[in-house]
Amino acid sequence: MCEHTKGPWKIRKFSRRIGIISGHATVAMVEPRWHDCTSEANAHLISAAPDMYEAIAGALRIADLWFAEYANDEHAGETEALSNMMSNFKKAIAKAEGREE
Repeated sequence: MCEHTKGPWKIRKFSRRIGIISGHATVAMVEPRWHDCTSEANAHLISAAPDMYEAIAGALRIADLWFAEYANDEHAGETEALSNMMSNFKKAIAKAEGREE
């Protein structure tokens, strides 16, 4: 599997399109809709992808450490909540890496 272009990704507006740029490379282009701010919102979401990926990966590392230390009956509620969150994070990472089921 190829790796994604490293961040940070930034927004650059062109005359008719919105670019997502990393350094001097164009990562993606968003075609705006007429009189619609959705395209710009989508471009901002896309540009945040590398930051969100790293944040989720970091949260998973911390959660793994927590589980190793505290996952027991005394912390059952926290363990269940953290387990559900980790499951969602792992699905998001898999999707970002092209391993989505």
